[in-house]
Amino acid sequence: MEPKHSAESITVQEAARFLGVSTKTIQRYLARGLLTKVKEGARTLVLVSELDALNVSESGGRGQEKRSVAVPHRHAGSQDPILLARADYEALLLELGQLRKERELQGEFMAAVRELEERIAALQDRLSTIQNRLEAAESSVSELSRKMSEAGRVPTGREGESASTKLPKPWWQK
Repeated sequence: MEPKHSAESITVQEAARFLGVSTKTIQRYLARGLLTKVKEGARTLVLVSELDALNVSESGGRGQEKRSVAVPHRHAGSQDPILLARADYEALLLELGQLRKERELQGEFMAAVRELEERIAALQDRLSTIQNRLEAAESSVSELSRKMSEAGRVPTGREGESASTKLPKPWWQK
């Protein structure tokens, strides 16, 4: 049957005659996404290329169709397209979407890791500076102690106690 409208689309009634099914069956195919609906004004048209690809199984009759989508495949120099079932094609699209989302999340994670590494490096620099200042302060205290002992003055702790008396450790060092 030749389409009357364009080389690309025909009406639902023409599609039903083309496949040898009822218009209700074509409408079911459209509702399930087995065929693509093309609106031209108030008219609903169906793509002829999809009708050719729609295979209704003869043994099971209506409802056991399988629609295929051509996907280019380059394997060992082959340029032949591989036909995938629509369900397989949609599953691959879903998986592709998930992989893209995972890649986006991984990028965000890596950015956070880089930020944390920069913060750790800054904190390590700060810690090194504080340790240097502490060592300088300890050196100053020991130098001051040495000078006082040479001068004959013994530094005292609490009211009359000598510096040699051990003080109890603070609670955080126990």
